[in-house]
Parts: sequence; structure tokens; C-alpha cells
Amino acid sequence: MKLAISLAFSFLSAAMLLIFYYLGLEFYKALGYSPARGISLGIGIEILLISYFFINTFTIFCSRLYLRAIGIGAVIIITFYLLWPYYPLRTAYLCFSGSLITVLACSFSDIAVRFLSNMDRKKND
Repeated sequence: MKLAISLAFSFLSAAMLLIFYYLGLEFYKALGYSPARGISLGIGIEILLISYFFINTFTIFCSRLYLRAIGIGAVIIITFYLLWPYYPLRTAYLCFSGSLITVLACSFSDIAVRFLSNMDRKKND
């Protein structure tokens, strides 16, 4: 049950990250930048979505807060290293929104798992 919940929240957070990215891209285009530059960032976005998915799934199983911080920080550092020289504004936006979504997904998943655990305990009593 915990695996199903963690995978569901991982997929949800990846979808939210993709939505936030496209909203940011539309805002970027509204500022007058070329949309073709955004398309060239697609491979980096796919790498980020996959890495956020695995980080979410991994950190949901870790009850230690510092392990979550290390995992999220590792993805942010890799993102900055790969994309910052080419797209500084979008990289900052993506890292901020992605890390926020990752933390929220882990928190909501923890709440859901604890709620289901309490329901099982009450059911067994």
C-alpha cells in the first residue's frame, strides 16, 4: 500500500512539475523570448522529470529528513550544473518549482500513509 501511494504521488509531482514548466515557458514567451529556445530544453526537462520521480519515490521511503534534503539538493545541483550556463532564468524557476513540488509530494504522501496506517490500526482494534 505504501509503495502504491508513493508511486502515485511521484507521478502526481512529475505531472505538476511538467505543468509548472509549461506555465513558466508561456510566461517566458510572454516576456518576448523565442519559443524555439524552450523546445531545445526538452531533453533536460525529461531528465529532470525522471530524476524527480525517482527522488520522490526514494525519499518517501526514507523517514529521515536529512536524506530527503540530500536527494532534493542533489537533483537541484545536477540541474544547475547541466542547464544554468544555457538558460539561467528558466533553470532557477524550474529548480525552485521542482524542489517545492517534491517537498509537497513527500509531505502529502507521508500524511496519506500515516492516515491509512491509523485507519488500519483502528480497524484491527
